[in-house]
Amino acid sequence: DAPVLDLNGPAAGTGFAASYTEAAPAVAIVDPAVLTVIDVDSANLASATVAISNLQDGPAEILAANTAGTAISASYVTGTLSLTGTDTVANYQTVLRSVTYNNTSEAPNATARVINVVATDSFAQTASGTSTLSVTAINDAPVITSNGGGATASISVAENVAAVTTVTS
Repeated sequence: DAPVLDLNGPAAGTGFAASYTEAAPAVAIVDPAVLTVIDVDSANLASATVAISNLQDGPAEILAANTAGTAISASYVTGTLSLTGTDTVANYQTVLRSVTYNNTSEAPNATARVINVVATDSFAQTASGTSTLSVTAINDAPVITSNGGGATASISVAENVAAVTTVTS
């Protein structure tokens, strides 16, 4: 039998919803307290995959997991976090509970991300659990620099000479 994955534990359904705000710390993409993985015919899992199906900000979007104390290895390649290594269902459950999303873009696309999670034992794969992540961009204050001088820049302008000032947001 295939393992069974539920991103929100005993709550209705098997999916999860979360939100991320620009420049905030990484957020959980599953319920970190109650996500469940059950496998009635195997004590171990072989792998799990967590994938952003509609990546909007390319390499600025990051999925990560804490694998400390397990035989599970994590590898992230733009949009997909691969968890590999035979380990107990309990250890995979712990690692999946730790999966987070972060976005380092200064202007993240506000399209909600659809993140699919699957786990596999030696025989079969779970049905995909889906996490929907809303993303909120913030209106950053403009920054003024003079001739590349940074936040404490000063500018000296000789008479009849043009000066360049750059304003970015």
